[in-house]
Amino acid sequence: MKKKITKFLMGFAALALFFAQYACAGSGAKSSSYNALTSDDFDGNYYEAAEEEAYYGDDYEYEYPREEKSGGGGMYSENDTDKDDDPNSDPVEPATLDEKLVYTCTMDMETTEYEETIAAIRALIDKYNGIIGYETYSDSAQNWYYSSYEKRSGTLTAYLVIRIPSKNYRAFLEGMEGHGKITRSEQSVENITRKYSETQTTIRSLETQEERLLEMMENAETIEEMLAIEDRLSEVQNELQIMKNRLAEMDTDITYSTVNLNVREVIEYTEDPESRHTLTFSDRLKNTLQDSWSMFTGFLEGLLFFLIRALPIMLVIGGITIGIMFIIMGIVKSSKKRNARKAAKNLPAAQADGTQTVSVPNTPEEQKK
Repeated sequence: MKKKITKFLMGFAALALFFAQYACAGSGAKSSSYNALTSDDFDGNYYEAAEEEAYYGDDYEYEYPREEKSGGGGMYSENDTDKDDDPNSDPVEPATLDEKLVYTCTMDMETTEYEETIAAIRALIDKYNGIIGYETYSDSAQNWYYSSYEKRSGTLTAYLVIRIPSKNYRAFLEGMEGHGKITRSEQSVENITRKYSETQTTIRSLETQEERLLEMMENAETIEEMLAIEDRLSEVQNELQIMKNRLAEMDTDITYSTVNLNVREVIEYTEDPESRHTLTFSDRLKNTLQDSWSMFTGFLEGLLFFLIRALPIMLVIGGITIGIMFIIMGIVKSSKKRNARKAAKNLPAAQADGTQTVSVPNTPEEQKK
């Protein structure tokens, strides 16, 4: 009995060893055939890889299989080295990234020759093929319409948003230095390479989804399937258009740098000779009387102008008031007449009944009688 059990166990072990060797051989053949494939054989999995890349961002790395070399096998690894390579050869330089940079400058400028400075800035913009995206001008002068008006401070200001080709950005800023006093200049550079690359990847993934949905639309068999695919296709196309617009905006920001320019007019300082004169008592009294008389005449002038402006309204209000008074007086008179007629009618009826009536005088003359 023991011998039979021993033979059975030895036979089972031999059978297990045979299957283990067969499995290893099949796995090795499968690995060798897998390693012999190139990236051209992965067309069926390319779309899934693109979707995963769009989901995980730039950190996602799709691992393509490496071609099998003589004397080696297995998957590609960063630690793999070619034994035939010369150890003294120069290392391979990494590829230079096409960085996407956005330049922005904010500048404040003061000038004593406002009109000439604005004209020079416009000429400089045309010289470097720039455009003005936004501009606004203002003048804060007050009482300029009086003949006695004298400009004592700068009142003109301008704000311009200038878009300059990035290749001419530095030259344009250097050219601005000769057209006024630059009181503030802030420059910044934003690197949007990663954002730009992520947007491109998202666009490629959405385009792939759009193609697959269009193919599914052609092969749909029921109306429910077509409606479901159409809804998803509409969402993908809308998102794709948004991504393309965002990419176009980034291309514009990269191609054209932005300069936010504030220009302010200033007046050249001159010393007032009258400021050195010391005022005496008589000067102060004279100035006070002049100021008082000016205030009084100004008050009368304002009152006169107010009455002139309000006269039409006052006439209308007065006419309406007089009309209302006449109407009220007419109503009172008619009411008295009606009362008198009623009293005259009631008097004969009272005498016929034998009752004595007492007349009540209505006027002061009747009361005296």
